[in-house]
Amino acid sequence: MEIALVCYFLYAAAILIWCSLSGDWLQYLVISPDQLEQWSASRSDLIVFEMHPDRKNQPVVFAVGTFLTTTPSGLKGLLDWIPPDSTLVFCNRGISSRSIQNVQQLLVLHQLSRIYWLDETPQRFATNRSGR
Repeated sequence: MEIALVCYFLYAAAILIWCSLSGDWLQYLVISPDQLEQWSASRSDLIVFEMHPDRKNQPVVFAVGTFLTTTPSGLKGLLDWIPPDSTLVFCNRGISSRSIQNVQQLLVLHQLSRIYWLDETPQRFATNRSGR
């Protein structure tokens, strides 16, 4: 009986470790640009990041608007300045899925819980950002 109980605990621990390593680091929701517009008018704790890939030879092009432009490596320096109860929205501008997982792991380590990714269609979003 004791051997079966020890085997069961080892099996459960292996399953928990495997599940934690194979999945995403953070559960996140995808929101629409319309919902982001509503939130920007009603939420004072909203911070929107435009995530660009890290490039060694090319500088990041900073867009004019309400989004904070950063890279995954630049986000590390910004996290200490983000209030813990903030609502964060990320807009992917070409970063890889591996970089997204690294960003999610970084956010979990800083105990930020309200994380959203912007679901956008390029034509509609470009039209909304330009004000046309």
